[in-house]
Amino acid sequence: MTKAEEKAKEIKGLMERHSLTLEEATQLWEEDNSDYCNEEMAEMENKAKALKRRYEKDLTKKRKPTERERKVDTEKLEILNLIVPTLQTISNNVERKNEVELHFTKGGNDYTIKLIKHRKKK
Repeated sequence: MTKAEEKAKEIKGLMERHSLTLEEATQLWEEDNSDYCNEEMAEMENKAKALKRRYEKDLTKKRKPTERERKVDTEKLEILNLIVPTLQTISNNVERKNEVELHFTKGGNDYTIKLIKHRKKK
């Protein structure tokens, strides 16, 4: 359907719904579909643009990374302290990377044991 056909169809619908004459329906359609902007509307738009708040992210400011102090889990430390003597019986090269991880070598292969504590579900 072309624009002219759509316009004629809409005008005909306005005439039937509101029992208007052809001239009144055409005028109503043109008022509804025009881009006319009177002075009052232009003034209101300018005020709205001036008051418009923008919440865009400022890319110039970057947050400094914060250093968090890691808390040593004493339970994990106890468990790994119990495991270390057993591993030393099978390997002379047992290293503790931190309080939760052990690294050792057996038969030319490298192994790592990492102890993970699962949190209770809420």
